[in-house]
Amino acid sequence: MEPSQTVPDMTLSLQELVQRYTRGQSVATFTPVYYGEDEEFADVSRMDPIERIEYARFIREKISDTRTSLAEQTRAEGREPQMSDGQNFVEEKLEENGLS
Repeated sequence: MEPSQTVPDMTLSLQELVQRYTRGQSVATFTPVYYGEDEEFADVSRMDPIERIEYARFIREKISDTRTSLAEQTRAEGREPQMSDGQNFVEEKLEENGLS
């Protein structure tokens, strides 16, 4: 994995972005990097209940595999894995929708 290209404290507010753009000043733009961008998600609204359950199991397995992989990678770096806020959010949404 490549190191992050994020520069701390380099964010502009929406107002600053609009002002710079309307004045013709440069506004830095970057191409976003997505991991797994080739994956497509199924249209759940068109699935019957059984397909939804099967798809939920499939997604749960992918999440579990990814967590395992990240935990192994974190341990290899000498750190202890921790659940992030993003993972907590996903867990809450899964529970809300009866998919956990």
